[in-house]
Amino acid sequence: MQGGGRGVIAPSTITATAVPRQQFVGLDVTIAGELTSDGDAELVGVPVVLYNTDDPANKVRRAITTTDSSGHYQFTLSERVAITHAYTVYARGRRTYSRAQSAEILVPYWSADDDEKSVTRRAEGRDDLERLLPKAVTSTTITATAVPRQQLVGHGVTIAGQLTSGGDAELVGVPVALYNTDDPANKVRRATTTTDSSGHYQFTLSDSVATTHAYTVYARGRSTYSRAQSAEILVAYATRASEDHAVTAQIVFNLAWYELLAIFLILAGEGLIFAGYRDAGVGVQALNLVMIVVAIGVLNGNRVELLEVLALVSLLRVVNLSLTVVPAVTLYWLVAIYGVMLIPIIAVVAYRELSRQDLGLTAGRPLITLIPIGALIGVPLALIEYQILANPALIPAFSLVWLIELSIVMILVVTLVEELIFRALLQPELVQRSGPIVGILITSIIFGAMQSGFANYYELLFAFGVGLLFGVAFYKTKNLPFVITMHAVNNILLFGVLPFLPILAVPH
Repeated sequence: MQGGGRGVIAPSTITATAVPRQQFVGLDVTIAGELTSDGDAELVGVPVVLYNTDDPANKVRRAITTTDSSGHYQFTLSERVAITHAYTVYARGRRTYSRAQSAEILVPYWSADDDEKSVTRRAEGRDDLERLLPKAVTSTTITATAVPRQQLVGHGVTIAGQLTSGGDAELVGVPVALYNTDDPANKVRRATTTTDSSGHYQFTLSDSVATTHAYTVYARGRSTYSRAQSAEILVAYATRASEDHAVTAQIVFNLAWYELLAIFLILAGEGLIFAGYRDAGVGVQALNLVMIVVAIGVLNGNRVELLEVLALVSLLRVVNLSLTVVPAVTLYWLVAIYGVMLIPIIAVVAYRELSRQDLGLTAGRPLITLIPIGALIGVPLALIEYQILANPALIPAFSLVWLIELSIVMILVVTLVEELIFRALLQPELVQRSGPIVGILITSIIFGAMQSGFANYYELLFAFGVGLLFGVAFYKTKNLPFVITMHAVNNILLFGVLPFLPILAVPH
């Protein structure tokens, strides 16, 4: 789920079907399906991942592809040994629609000389009885529907569905568990029940705060039929004061522990830098980078978008502090240092296949209106910040040529990099998990903390306030050039005009 300030996040679903459902060793099986959304979101080029879920607690990524113009996808795979594999398909969410997970499907592979005894011997001593001969173990599917999908806080939501089998297995009294899958790597069991005589089940639940939860239903397998897992469903809870269009956007604090740890390490590193321990601060940021890389590997592609952006923040600090090894800060060093950051930023944007609209480069009000407004806002910001820092200029002389060079660097390199990271990538991820208020607040805290190198309390407060201003502006307009204009005008005046005013005022 990426992009600029969010409005409605439409629920999406993804189907998965194996053809054929049973195959001989060495021959191909096609797993295909379709991604659909309740809204009008464009579902072209959405990353889709195929996971082997033989062990539900340790999913293994098998392949990745993208949807076509109709939202369809396809995988082709085969196996060299006689075995039964379980597969689940995940589609990554974006700004306008939620992530989606298919129901689990089973694919048995046969050898030419398989018989019941040989397959039974292969499965002997194992808990997953669905690996017995496919003739004896029929595939099952389970559906899950939330009614209503959007509910008021304190009121009940019914999650119900049916367990069905491809054979004539008796599906009465089958244990069914409801899991909260807000964090796919750390599922939480919410309730259990059993199916009735028709294979139906039902859960009733509610929440005391405005939030959005993801749920998945699991049915236990037995000797004659396989286990089953429903597609993931989203349930949004809202207060009476919430507007309908904001229900799915007002997500309360919903950060995983490893995401909180990454944020904490960023702030801890900046705190050390502020206190004068630059080497220790860089070490903490480097440690955070290592921790994030490990976490992304362990999560195997699930819920890693926020971690990827937090890694960019730590990397920006590590690269930025290389300024301390040069004798003087110049425009050319800024180009080199911030230019390096464009490489991982472009890599993240390309991997997620973010559009210009996702980045806030096309959506929003006309630039002919926003650009002048942004320039006007940037002037008082620069005046305030110069009173705080009384900083020297970044250019050797006050001239038109140097001002043009400074403007190019600030607009196309420095502020572009910072706003891509904080407003176009970081803020939307935090807003998606915690709602606009908390999301913008956390982004602003991190943005403000990144000014720790000045070792000035007033600068930290100023940068935090500016972060709030930029964050709200981007959330409301979804226009990155507007925010870049405010930021760039502030920097151009701060580092290229205001430091020369006392000199220019002296009569020659």
